[in-house]
Amino acid sequence: MKISIRVLVVVSLSGALGLAGLAAFLAQRPDGTAPVRNDLEAVDSPLRQRDRAHRGENIGRTVPPVKYRNVHLSLGEVTKMDSRQVALSVEEIDWMRRHNFPDSADLASLATLDEKALRGVRDPRLATLHGLMLMRKGETFAASAVLAHAGAMGSIYAAEESAVAEYFVLQERLGPSIENDDVLRARLEVARIMGDDRVDFLIEKHLPGYSIADRAYQVQAHTTVFLGKLGESAQLTGWPAPGPDPRPNAEAWRRLQETAATQPQTPVEVYVLE
Repeated sequence: MKISIRVLVVVSLSGALGLAGLAAFLAQRPDGTAPVRNDLEAVDSPLRQRDRAHRGENIGRTVPPVKYRNVHLSLGEVTKMDSRQVALSVEEIDWMRRHNFPDSADLASLATLDEKALRGVRDPRLATLHGLMLMRKGETFAASAVLAHAGAMGSIYAAEESAVAEYFVLQERLGPSIENDDVLRARLEVARIMGDDRVDFLIEKHLPGYSIADRAYQVQAHTTVFLGKLGESAQLTGWPAPGPDPRPNAEAWRRLQETAATQPQTPVEVYVLE
């Protein structure tokens, strides 16, 4: 009976967090039409200018190519990094930008962003940065809602970070449990289904030793529910789901990981967003 109650609370809180983000988003919509992506006309920071340029939202403005830089590292170094932030080709860099992964300048700017200006933004990249800033400040519950909001607008990266933020909230309020672990694993499996096979980084970081073989039924049940909510959100908000859109180089990453296990000093060229 205790397990059943805990599962109910976990799923209820998970749903509440998602619905809170959705409700906040719907409350900002002027009517039932498709959402407007930008609502910070009064804030024309360099970050915002760069974002508009990337998205090509200025009529008559040429969209610049996605900026990236090449980095030469050892396989051992790559495996220690957040591999979601690293690409093996320009095509993968394009995929990252398409799904609102923050670049190095974005991450470096988190401490100096104007939180008031970011509240309620309808741009997935800016909403992602807002959520990451809240996470860095330790405001985990607020971050989970903001990141869920960005995830609903198509940011796969925000959806992944929202899952982690929600997991921290559940751990704090309910204590560690296998049911909490099930929910996180299911949320991350949804991100994988949407296309990000590099989500394994978060699984290994936050769920070390978790046995999917022992919890397959529970994870599948949660995953089905979350996928259903994703479809409902797309219908209600007018924002299409971010996938399925497979991230390039899945097989190349698999081979690199196998090589890194025995030859960590092997050099490799990777790409990162700038």
